[in-house]
Amino acid sequence: MDDRIVRPGSAEVGLYVVSWFAMTSFAVAVGVSAAHGRGVALSAAITVAVVVVGIAMAWVAWRCVQTRLIVRSDELVVRNPFRTVAIPRSSVVRIAASPSRKWIVVDTASGETIPIWAISSGLIWTIKKRAARWNDELQGSGDGDST
Repeated sequence: MDDRIVRPGSAEVGLYVVSWFAMTSFAVAVGVSAAHGRGVALSAAITVAVVVVGIAMAWVAWRCVQTRLIVRSDELVVRNPFRTVAIPRSSVVRIAASPSRKWIVVDTASGETIPIWAISSGLIWTIKKRAARWNDELQGSGDGDST
């Protein structure tokens, strides 16, 4: 079985970019407002803080875009923005909707629940159906739909 790699869709990537732009614009606006009429040293400090916050937000947005789920014959690799987890297929109990129905998660035999950022949860009323399709696919009876 070849590796199957699932990445965020263009809608999710667009959301990350728009969110980054909006948060950065807000940080710049706050920084400019705070620096207006202040001394040079305070204005420089605020400018540095705004640049640092912008860089940090860009890094987080980049990490979100790099999320993925890699399905291999022997393991699942879940790469989330801040953590990568390799789960042996024998330890995967199921792929399900989280109790809050906001995430699609992997439930493991050890009791750990790992959210999968790379799979869009879609509309809240379809999340259980989408998780069931992933379960079917992992058991070899799926139709290959990754949405």
